Amino acid sequence: IDYMLKALWHGIYMPKEKRARFSELWRTIMDIDPDGKPQTQKDIFAEFSSAGLTDVTKDPDFDGIYDE
Repeated sequence: IDYMLKALWHGIYMPKEKRARFSELWRTIMDIDPDGKPQTQKDIFAEFSSAGLTDVTKDPDFDGIYDE
């Protein structure tokens, strides 16, 4: 429930099966240094999107959720 509430708050969602795998690889993919800063020129949003991140506003089940 916590993850879904955060997903709705931020307007994005990543399915559990993809999230687990991505969390293992994201430091390598983005070349994260010990301070947590990416050391790459890659587009961070593109990397998350290709890993399965979804904009919930594009999901018909959540149509109009952020209109007010």
